[in-house]
Amino acid sequence: MTVGRAAPGAVDPIAELRRLEREIARLRNAMRADAAIAIELPETAFSVLLVEVSGQRYGVSLEAVVEVVQVARLVRQGSDTSSVLGVLNFRGSAIPVLDLGRRLVGDATRIRLSTPIVIVQTAGRRIGLLCDRVRTMATVASANERHSSPSDRSDASVIAVIDIGGDLVQLIDPDVLYDAEVRATLEDDAREPGGDES
Repeated sequence: MTVGRAAPGAVDPIAELRRLEREIARLRNAMRADAAIAIELPETAFSVLLVEVSGQRYGVSLEAVVEVVQVARLVRQGSDTSSVLGVLNFRGSAIPVLDLGRRLVGDATRIRLSTPIVIVQTAGRRIGLLCDRVRTMATVASANERHSSPSDRSDASVIAVIDIGGDLVQLIDPDVLYDAEVRATLEDDAREPGGDES
């Protein structure tokens, strides 16, 4: 039996399998968001970097932030619906860049010359987080934490909703952002020859 390319108009079973694997990973992520997972915030004050995504404010622990850079040329990865926008050459290392707009609210971030990428360190590797803008740094006392139900959170990566100066800010965990969906997308693209540059 000879294995060849699918006939024009036919569904490529390998591509369909990869799409289904990404969909399963996305659904697992959504299920984790529905589970009441208690993640402890620090007992003492901690600092966050405030970013804006589609008009909403999010915070990332300053301990995870490596650097903020302006958008640069990326080697495109993933599909048009994937939150993985591409790979950035960051000081000689390939850093996957996630579109926080697509991941957290379902709207792709509009890319301009001034669009920031926040480079963060996860437990597994460094990743870039594309957002609309970086606002400021803020110090959060753990007493400011607002206990949020899973339905208050837009994504499993949102670990708490905190009050900063009267504004509710969703605190995101970069380790959760670098989840099975992202790893599957990067692994799929590594198996396929070449990537499109954007």
